[in-house]
Amino acid sequence: EMRFVTGVQTCALPICPPSLDSSAKDNNPLALTPAKVGLLGALAFLLTVTMVRLTIECIGGVGIVAYAMSVDPSFDLNNPQMPLGPTALLTIVMLATLGVIAVVFAFMIRPAKQTLGTRMGSLWVYPLAIIGGLTVGASSGNAGEWLQRIIPEGLQLGGMDMISEGLRDGPIVSRLLMMLAVSVAAPLFEELVFRGTLWGLLERALPAPVVLIITSVIFAVYHVDPIHVILVFPVGLLIGWVRMTSGSIYPAILLHFVNNTLAIVLVLTLSDDASIPWYLAFIAATITVTVAIAAVFGRYRPVAPDLSVAAKAV
Repeated sequence: EMRFVTGVQTCALPICPPSLDSSAKDNNPLALTPAKVGLLGALAFLLTVTMVRLTIECIGGVGIVAYAMSVDPSFDLNNPQMPLGPTALLTIVMLATLGVIAVVFAFMIRPAKQTLGTRMGSLWVYPLAIIGGLTVGASSGNAGEWLQRIIPEGLQLGGMDMISEGLRDGPIVSRLLMMLAVSVAAPLFEELVFRGTLWGLLERALPAPVVLIITSVIFAVYHVDPIHVILVFPVGLLIGWVRMTSGSIYPAILLHFVNNTLAIVLVLTLSDDASIPWYLAFIAATITVTVAIAAVFGRYRPVAPDLSVAAKAV
């Protein structure tokens, strides 16, 4: 790195070659541009998040199985029914850890505020986020029942059924922990990861619509269960759409919170065999599409990232 001291050019090396001037740096294909920093940072971030998540889930999973076997000698390893409370607690710990990693990466690859999208944006987007959160889950929930009938049982991990049964019949403390994990921890920390740091890094190198697709796909695959992956993808698209049009992570967190909280309310109020009528799902889908269109023609517009600070940093 070059610096100027009393008008004399100096550098860390004994000899400061002419190739280190700014014009040569701009023409150097190996120079770290903001776009390269974004792509490399996104790749490193994804690898870190994946490895940390697998580590926590493996260690925590072994601990939960050991706990289940100690309290229930009839616990079946071939068809395990994981205890709800410890599973919810492990989920909260894992999500919080990933959220902290997202914030750390954002501050390592500055500007952190731009990367995370921590700006209020237009207030117009917040009621749209609430409406979208109330409708997108209802419109995809009807499709989930259809998918359960056509996807082979061997490919269904049953995670959603376990959560639903636990919320209805589990111990009160376990139910509260799972509600906290689904309604608070997931919207906050998942958005910091996917529509925060990952979005901000990719946006340095790629157009916003491409970032929308990539983050939505990764967000869906992150949920692992094939049925859940398919159902979460349109939810991720709408959350990302709100993030893209507002330039802020806060409406994305709000939409995610409303969607997940509504899911909990439906689980607790509907019977096991109850389903959302197709016409209500169609109405919900129509409202969701209307919300997305309003985001395009509303008072707010897509916000391009300010790369000037990042350019100076490299």
